[in-house]
Order: sequence, then C-alpha cells, then structure tokens
Amino acid sequence: MQTTVTALEHDRHAQFGTLTEQLRRAQETDEALRTTTASLAGALRSTATRGVWGETQLRRVVEAAGLTRHVDFDLQSSITSDRGAGRPDMVVRLAGGASIAVDAKVPLDAYLEASALGIDDAHDAPRRALLQKHARAVRAHVDALSKKAYWSGLEASPEFVICFLPSESLLATAIDEDPALLDHAFSRGVALASPVNLWAVLKTVAYT
Repeated sequence: MQTTVTALEHDRHAQFGTLTEQLRRAQETDEALRTTTASLAGALRSTATRGVWGETQLRRVVEAAGLTRHVDFDLQSSITSDRGAGRPDMVVRLAGGASIAVDAKVPLDAYLEASALGIDDAHDAPRRALLQKHARAVRAHVDALSKKAYWSGLEASPEFVICFLPSESLLATAIDEDPALLDHAFSRGVALASPVNLWAVLKTVAYT
C-alpha cells in the first residue's frame, strides 16, 4: 500500500507540474495575443494604415474572383466628370465596354471603441451610442461618395458606384443600427459591398 501511495503521489506531482507548465504557456500566448491585438488596433486607428488595408483587401477580393490587373481592372485611375476630377480606388471593366468604379472605405474609429468595451450592462448604453456613431460614419461615406458621381466620367457605366467595406462585421453592424442605410445608399447611387457579396458580383463579371 505504501508503495502504491508513493507511486500515486509521484504521478500527481508529475501531472501537476505538466498542468502548471501548460497554464504558463497559455498565459504567455494570451499575453502575446493581447499585445498583437492592441498593436493591430492601434495601427488601424491611423487613417493612412486603414486606407492601405482597405485597398489591399479590395485587390485581394478582385484577384480571388479571377480578374487581372490592367486587363479587367485598374487601380487609382483618374476620372473627370461634371462633378470635377476624382480618383476611385478601382475601376472594373464590364462586358460590352462598360466600367464601374469601386471605392474602399474603412470607418473603424467608433467600431473599435465599441468592441473594446466590456460585455456587461454597464457598457450597453455607451456601446450602443458608439455603434450608432459607426452607422452614421458609414452613411456619411455614402453621401460623400454619391456627390462624386464617378459613373458620369466613365463610358457606358451603370449609374452607381460600389462602396467597399473590407470587413463583413463593419457593414452588418452599420445595417443593424441603421436599417434604412441600404435604401439610403441605393437612392444615392451607391451600392454597399462587403468582401463576400463583392466577390460574388466580380465572379459573375469574370465569367462574362
């Protein structure tokens, strides 16, 4: 019995040591993830960084749909219309010689602040206020893009421009807070697009 108890005690110490080591590694991983997340969030608060991220995501979606640069689309093309000169992030060539402008927008400030709040009743009101602010930011991007009227400077272009949001959650959250947002955008010649639905549209363009 003493031999058995000693063996069990030895095993318990070994298992405890292994568990302690696993917990230590998990803590280190969690801390590294927290640091990385904070760095990413800090980087995305920079307007320039956000712009690069949005344009990069847009280019990836277009290339994933099977379109080729300089053949099926161009980046940062200058457009002159009755509203003045403009430079959308992308111009996609459609079948029959038509084209459509795509502009990437990354409204992140209020969204990141809302995401950083704790999940409890005390933060419900501040979070809701920030999410509503996010929805208003998306609506403001729609209005600004509508005023540029890129379609009037493109040959045979349908009379709308695509406003690309590089994250599904950015668009979904804005629509949740402002259910009339899509109708508002459509009425002003702006089609709001996330990576998933833009890929579906561009895949169709690639087939045609």
